[in-house]
Amino acid sequence: MVYGDAEDPEFSTTLPLHKSRWVVCATPQADAQITLLKALRAHGYSGKIATTAYHERNVSRLEHAGSDIVLRPFAYAAKEAAEALLGRN
Repeated sequence: MVYGDAEDPEFSTTLPLHKSRWVVCATPQADAQITLLKALRAHGYSGKIATTAYHERNVSRLEHAGSDIVLRPFAYAAKEAAEALLGRN
């Protein structure tokens, strides 16, 4: 786990990417995640990248930018909540 500014193009150079199979970016700002995606690829990171979309409109933007998986925490939470209310868990 590393905390940093995803919009800083040099941030990706501080990460231990040679040991990482996944980078997970959980910032709520899609533009910052896209900046990080581009920087990671520009610096030669070939592992997988997961991003988070807090709004459905950002899912395709993040996929198009190269995210291997786009996590949707609000959608996942809503599904779990609905199943709990229906007694399915």
